[in-house]
Amino acid sequence: TAPYKDYGAQISNVDMTGFVNTGCGRGSYALNFDEELETKQFDYLLTLEKINLEDGVNTFDFCEVENAGVSDIFVVDRDGSLRPPTSSFAGTSTLVSRTPAMKTFIDESKCTDIEDLCYSYCEDTCLRQVQYTVDSADTENYKLQVCDKTNPSNCVQVGGYYYDQYKYGELDTNLNTWSLKSRYFAVSLPRGSYEAVFLDENDNPTWPAYVETKYHQVQCSNALDDDAVELMAPALSTTACNDLIRNGDAESSTHHQYWLHRSDGIQVQQGEGIGGSNALSDVTVTSSNLETFAQFLDSRCLAAELGSKYEVKAWVKLEDVNGNIYACDVDAERCPEIRMTIRFPLNDGVKTKIYTIGKTTRYFDLVEGYFLLHGVVEITEEIVSSTDVQFNIKRNRKDYHMFADDISMEKLNSNCDELVHNGQFSIGDSRFWDRLDGRSLDFVAPGASGSGDYALKSYGGDAQTWIRPECLEDGARYLALSKFRLIFNDFDLTCNPGATGSTKCPEMLFRTKNNGVFGLHRARAIGTPTAAGWNQLYGIFTAQGSDINADEVRISFDNFNGKDLIIDDVSVRKIPVDCNEFASNGLLELVAQAQADGICM
Repeated sequence: TAPYKDYGAQISNVDMTGFVNTGCGRGSYALNFDEELETKQFDYLLTLEKINLEDGVNTFDFCEVENAGVSDIFVVDRDGSLRPPTSSFAGTSTLVSRTPAMKTFIDESKCTDIEDLCYSYCEDTCLRQVQYTVDSADTENYKLQVCDKTNPSNCVQVGGYYYDQYKYGELDTNLNTWSLKSRYFAVSLPRGSYEAVFLDENDNPTWPAYVETKYHQVQCSNALDDDAVELMAPALSTTACNDLIRNGDAESSTHHQYWLHRSDGIQVQQGEGIGGSNALSDVTVTSSNLETFAQFLDSRCLAAELGSKYEVKAWVKLEDVNGNIYACDVDAERCPEIRMTIRFPLNDGVKTKIYTIGKTTRYFDLVEGYFLLHGVVEITEEIVSSTDVQFNIKRNRKDYHMFADDISMEKLNSNCDELVHNGQFSIGDSRFWDRLDGRSLDFVAPGASGSGDYALKSYGGDAQTWIRPECLEDGARYLALSKFRLIFNDFDLTCNPGATGSTKCPEMLFRTKNNGVFGLHRARAIGTPTAAGWNQLYGIFTAQGSDINADEVRISFDNFNGKDLIIDDVSVRKIPVDCNEFASNGLLELVAQAQADGICM
C-alpha cells in the first residue's frame, strides 16, 4: 500500500484468497469498511489496482457502513480488477454508494448495481471529492446544491457533516459549540463543469460566513479539474457590511445565534445585559483566560470593504463566583480585549495570525457593571486573502464570569468635518485615545462644559489619539484646539505661554509619520492662562503632501514637565471662511484671535 497525501491509501499487487465458502453469516468479503465513525462523511481516498481475486469471492461490502448512515463512498478501481463478472472493461472505474448524491452526474448506462453488496460499479468513471469547510454556527440546516452547467436542471443537494461530541452518553453542548470545530460539505464528481450554491432551511441562497474549498487529490487521469466547480455567493445588500457582527446584542433569540466559544461554554443570559437586556455569558468558571466568545466574519464583506476602517466595540462585565462585580484597571493589570484571528493555508497545513484590535478603555464609572472594549481596525489585503477571520473576546482574567453585550464592528464614519474622534469625552470613556508612555490615564468630572461633562486626565504622562490621513486636503488650513488644565498635587497651576522653563504651557502636537520621516505642527496656549479654570490651546497649520500621504497621523501633548494634564474639547477642523462659524460652534472667544490671524473674515 502507498498512502495518499490526503487521508487514504493506494493498494496494488495483492492476491486475495480464502474468502469463499467460509460459513460466516452473510459471508466473507475481501474488503470491508468499519461501521464505527466520527462523522458520516467519507473522506478516505482509496484506489485499488492489480488486485487478484479468486473466483466467486465477494469483493467489497458497502452494506454495514451504509446501514451506519454513510452514503457518499467511492473507491477507484484503476484497472478493472474489481469489475463484476458481467463486465469486461479494463480501464478506470469506480465503486460508488447507491445514492443520488453519488450517481446524479454519472452516465447510468455505465453502472451496474451490485445489490447484495450495496454499491454500483460504474465503468469509465473517475470521481474526485470537493470539500467545503464552513462556520459551524447555525449552519446545521444548510444544504449545498450542485448543478451541471451544461444541464442546469440536473442538480443534487447534500447536507453538512459535523462531528458531534458526547459526554456520559449525551450530546455535550459546550464541546459542540467550540469555535475551532467546523462543518463540512462534500461532493464527489466526475469530470465536468458545475455551479454550487449554499441554501438555507427555506432553500434560499445563503452564505455561511466563510467557505474554505479543498479539491482532494486526483486518483485517476480523467478526474475533475481544479476549479471546475464555481461557488456562487449571494449578492450583498447596500447595508449588509455596515456592521460585521451579527446578533451583537444577543436579542435575536434565547439561543446564542452566530456565536461560538473558545473556553467555558456560551449561553444567553436574559436580563443580565445593559438596561435589563440579554447578554452573552460563559457557562462555567475555570482558571482559563482564553478567548471566550467568538464569531466568524462574512468573507464577502471583508472582500468588498478592502481598505475600509471599522470601529469595534463590546461592553463587558466581570463577575466573581459570588456575583460581585470586578472593575478591571487597564493601566494596572491585564483586562479583556478583542482579538482578530486570521488563518491562511500554508503548504499542507494552516498558518494562524492573531491581532489585538480592541482593548479595555479607561472610564469614569462602570455602566451597570459593564465597561467598554474599543478599537479600530483596517480591512487589509492580508485579511481579505485569508481563509477565515474570527472575531473573539479574550477574557484575560481567571476565575471570573464574563458577560458581553452590544458587540459591534461598524464601518467608521467617513465624515471629515471633525478629525478628532471622541474629543469631547462626553460619556467618560477613552474611545480612540490611549497613553503614549507608561503613565496612567483617568477621567474626571466635571469637564469644560460643566455638570454632566467629563475630561481626560493624564498623570505626569501623555495621551494620544489617531486621525485619518485621508481626511486631510493638500493645501487646506486646519484649526487645532483643546481646553486644558495643569494640576500638581491636586491644585490647579498657571503657566506662561512665552516661557521656556518650568512655567511654560503645554502644547498640542499634530504629528505625522511618512516612511520613517516625522512632521510636526503645534497648537499653543492663547490669552492669559489662569489657575482658576480652563485654558485654551490654539493653532493653525496647512496640510501638505507629506501630511496627507502619511502612514500615521496622531495628536499628543507636550511641555507639561511631569505635571498632571487635564484635556477636553480636543478638535481639529478645516478652517471656515466665515468667523461666525466659530461662534456657531461655541467658540465665540476665538473670533478675535482668528480675525487677528487672518484665517477668516
